[in-house]
Amino acid sequence: MQGRPKPPNSKTDKVSSRIELMPKGDYRREMPPVKGGEYLVSHWQKCGICLSGMSGAIPLTWQELDAYCRRSGSEVDGWESEQIINMSKAYVNMSRRADDISCASPYSPELTEEQEQEIKSQTAANAKNILRKNKASL
Repeated sequence: MQGRPKPPNSKTDKVSSRIELMPKGDYRREMPPVKGGEYLVSHWQKCGICLSGMSGAIPLTWQELDAYCRRSGSEVDGWESEQIINMSKAYVNMSRRADDISCASPYSPELTEEQEQEIKSQTAANAKNILRKNKASL
C-alpha cells in the first residue's frame, strides 16, 4: 500500500509512503499470495491500478479498461473486468484510509514468534511514550 500518512508538521516534514518508511526485508512489505488469479492482477497492473483525478487517486473506469483491452489486444471477459474494477476501487478506498497513520494494514503475513515479540515491544514503548506526553501536558 502506498498510503502517505500525514506527518505532524506537513509544511516542513516530508510526506513518505508507508513502504518508504519500512526497512528493506520488513515482513510488512510482504504482499498477499494470489492463487489462480495472477493474470487478473497482471491486467490490473498493466491497466494502471487507478487513475489520477482532481482530488487524488480514483478507480479505473470501464472506459479505461475497455481502451486497455482494445489497444493491447487482451481478451478480458465481463466477470474478469468486474474483478479488475473492484480491485481498483478497493485499492483507492484503502489508499485514502491509509492517509491516517493509525490505519491498520489490510494484509498481514503469518508472523514468527520473534516478529510478534517485536510488535509487542514496539506497542508497549509507544504506549509509554503516549502516557509520558499526556502526563507532561497536564
